[in-house]
Amino acid sequence: MNPFSKPRPSGLVLCTAASIAALALQQLAFADSGTFEVTFSTVNTLHQIDRGQGSSIVGGSSVGTFIVTKGQSEPFVEAAFGESDCLPLVKKGPNSIDLESYCTFTSDADDKLFGVFRRKSGDIVAGTGGQGSLELQGGTGKYKNVTGTCPYKTNYLQTAVLTVARCQWSR
Repeated sequence: MNPFSKPRPSGLVLCTAASIAALALQQLAFADSGTFEVTFSTVNTLHQIDRGQGSSIVGGSSVGTFIVTKGQSEPFVEAAFGESDCLPLVKKGPNSIDLESYCTFTSDADDKLFGVFRRKSGDIVAGTGGQGSLELQGGTGKYKNVTGTCPYKTNYLQTAVLTVARCQWSR
């Protein structure tokens, strides 16, 4: 060993430096806030019970897909897609509607976003729809701590439901 040679970094030092750099780059890849637009296409399987005097309660499932149509950064990049699985509950009166639909949006087994659609206008029969708000409520994986609000418009077709939302999110 030459006493005048420079000491070389150990493998442990290089490995630690590489790990720190990788973590820093990963954090840069995920933004802390932003906007995105998303389209949902779902099929409802609903059951309705009559409550008298023109009132009813409707519940069931709403299953389908979503695609991000405009997005700026992770976790909501343009063309990202996944599955939508929702449990809607609708209270209908002669001239009113109160809709809440609790959902899990899955883009990967470890990446799930939770949300709830709320609406007090329109209807849920073919040829109708309405406007409301989707609340983003956190999730797992890349959606951890994501919250936000998404005004949306929905249209009920004969065999499907199409919904378009414009979202503001943060973590």
